[in-house]
Amino acid sequence: MNRITKSFPLAVVIAFFILAIPMANSFAAEYVVQPGDNLTKIAARYGTSAYAIAEANSLADVNSIYVGQVLQVPDAAGVQHVAVPTPAVAPSIAQASIYHRVYGDARFVSQTHQILQWLQAHDPTVFHFTNALVDSIQPGPYHYAEARNLFYGYGTPSVRCEVYLVLTGDVLATASLLYHEAVHCEQGKTGRLHVLSEAQSEVEAYERQKIFALAHGAPAWLVDAIMQSQQRYLGS
Repeated sequence: MNRITKSFPLAVVIAFFILAIPMANSFAAEYVVQPGDNLTKIAARYGTSAYAIAEANSLADVNSIYVGQVLQVPDAAGVQHVAVPTPAVAPSIAQASIYHRVYGDARFVSQTHQILQWLQAHDPTVFHFTNALVDSIQPGPYHYAEARNLFYGYGTPSVRCEVYLVLTGDVLATASLLYHEAVHCEQGKTGRLHVLSEAQSEVEAYERQKIFALAHGAPAWLVDAIMQSQQRYLGS
């Protein structure tokens, strides 16, 4: 078994992979921060995102709230990337197969299906790429995602690639992370992992992840996070 570990730094995964872009000055409510609250909990209560609340209240840090603070909570209707659109065309049996290779509890399966639906609707090429190469998707036991390429023997292409996915709280960020892992699956199934160093494998995957994210209008913080992760491997 070849284990490739990578992704965004833990702090980025926990604190910053929550994206929504305000499209209008529309507010659902005012909310008074209670003990034990954080923006993620508040956002889930109102069907919006932590990033949108931070933007609406000019918060420089999504963790910089305090008990008693009054927050303007944006209306989910004025937020991009909150609702996941249903594909205009129902997936064929071949396309849908990856939906049946998602394992985990009901919440993980449901949210991963939303990521796949978004990917199928917005980037069919990457969806087909992922569908063809990823044999299973399951919740990661770590704070980062990884692709495990399984080999019959040394020097042979992998025969199975299992992705352990971290749900980041944002559709585009998670879709880009899934694509990153699918690239490692491609590297394994074509036998290239035997000729690439770990650094070369990661640099390539992060570069393709960055291109994917930019193609879908990723915000600067997401692109920066990808580039910072890639930078760790450059020159290795």
